[in-house]
Amino acid sequence: MKKIPPISFVVLLSLLTSFAPATLSAASSPEELARDLKKIALSAGGTVGVRAVHLGTGEAVSVDGAVRFPMASVFKLPIAVLTLHRVDIGKESLERLIPIRASDLRLGVEEEPELAGQSLSVRELLERMLLDSDNTSCDVLLREEGGPKAVEAYLGEIGVAGIDVSWSELDMASVEAGFTVPPESERSLATLRKAARSVSVKQRRESERRFEKDTRNTATPEAAALLLRRVSKGEALKADTNALLLDMLRRCRTGAHRIRALLPGGTEVFDKTGTTGRTTNDIGLVTLPNGAGQVAVAVFVKGSPVSVARREKVIARIARAVYDYYSAAPSAIGR
Repeated sequence: MKKIPPISFVVLLSLLTSFAPATLSAASSPEELARDLKKIALSAGGTVGVRAVHLGTGEAVSVDGAVRFPMASVFKLPIAVLTLHRVDIGKESLERLIPIRASDLRLGVEEEPELAGQSLSVRELLERMLLDSDNTSCDVLLREEGGPKAVEAYLGEIGVAGIDVSWSELDMASVEAGFTVPPESERSLATLRKAARSVSVKQRRESERRFEKDTRNTATPEAAALLLRRVSKGEALKADTNALLLDMLRRCRTGAHRIRALLPGGTEVFDKTGTTGRTTNDIGLVTLPNGAGQVAVAVFVKGSPVSVARREKVIARIARAVYDYYSAAPSAIGR
């Protein structure tokens, strides 16, 4: 008889939790909500960090909220905030055209070699970066607005600690995948693809594990939720640029299966996602029904051996549990 290989604990846990209901009954206290979130997080198989804050009362719930997680493309939100701040102070213009060079092109879900030689406005780059999580637009804006140190400096100015911005998208991709970046004079989509393909599966897995332990380009869920609060309250930008940022986050096209997925139809969500390797994230502002205000929700998953789809389901279930709790909590009404 053929011997059946043993089932790993993570796979078994994943199978068992797949039969769990999509949502739990609404928690009646922050402590109960935290317990529910921990139960939901189990099916991700890795480490899950959550911070949910009602922006009216400040009541908060955390699960590993002070742990650092790779941001992946979540770091595009701080870059957008810096860019729009520079618009506010007259050092940038939304209509300024920026030439895109072949060396500016980046690997990603949607790669567009035809962008080389075109010029895009700052507004267009912001839209591409926030709506579609475009890596080329991200690195162009990061360079144009002063680089990682400028992003961190402005985060400090608005009182947001716990977010590290040290790398560009290209830096993150090369470290996570373990490939050497070609010199700028030779850089193009073709040479980046070749460099990425040169890494063996074993080398990539080793690089991935090192990447997950690195503190660069990481954030705590608590810090991410605080940044969301600054945006929601208009404490980081002037009214017009803040409204523009929120409009772009509302139209995010990469988060359909995450925070938004299980919320009632028509619920307003303003979010930014992040995905790489064994990391899947989503942070956003969720509008509660009946004038109950807004909740900032930050969910990070790292070191997860299960599929991206299963991680997304965990994020969606966590967001729904948070939504149900704050929608039902008497303390959330009438503020």
